[in-house]
Amino acid sequence: MAKLRKCLNFMLVLNDRRLRKVLLGMAVAACTSAPGVVHAKKYHQSSRVEAADATDATDATDAAVTTKKNPDDYEHYTYTFEELGALGPIELQGVDGYRNLTVSTRNDDVVTEAKLKLNYAWSPALIPELSHLKVMLNDELMTSLPLPHENSNGQVSDIKLDPTMFVDFNKFKLQLIGHYTRDCEDPLHSTLWANISNKSKFELTVRRLNLSNDLALL
Repeated sequence: MAKLRKCLNFMLVLNDRRLRKVLLGMAVAACTSAPGVVHAKKYHQSSRVEAADATDATDATDAAVTTKKNPDDYEHYTYTFEELGALGPIELQGVDGYRNLTVSTRNDDVVTEAKLKLNYAWSPALIPELSHLKVMLNDELMTSLPLPHENSNGQVSDIKLDPTMFVDFNKFKLQLIGHYTRDCEDPLHSTLWANISNKSKFELTVRRLNLSNDLALL
């Protein structure tokens, strides 16, 4: 009977030791693995925060770029002939008298609409069928104005100009084609004249572009 009790006590002690070892192993495993899990969670959260910040920065940059690419900025300019260098009325004389004016635009401006308000008078001795006033822009004919007898003392004409013809430096030309007789005539006869007021003016509508910072544009 005593031997049986000793065997039972030994088995209890042995089981208790095994249980302790098992529990100790589980504790060690938990202690060694837990920091890695915590570190992984922190790294994952940090990565999500950094990704969110990067996304916000990208959205802000895209918004800024979009704003620059789509300014939708239109401006209106008016230039009188006086401001372009005609200090007095422009006198066109002879059978093909002409005068040039220059109109400059910025290289970051695109002309979307252009109009000329022309105030002019001409000799009543001109033959209407043979005489007219040519309006040219960069050597391209914009219009040809008739010169009838009844309005020779003065007229104002609104002339639409082709906006696609405008460049940075533009040459505007007014040319009188005048004849006072159908026979042989003096090309410098005193009746061959037209008068252009220096209060005539250009009216331009332009769209402003956003150009890159490039020294080559200067």
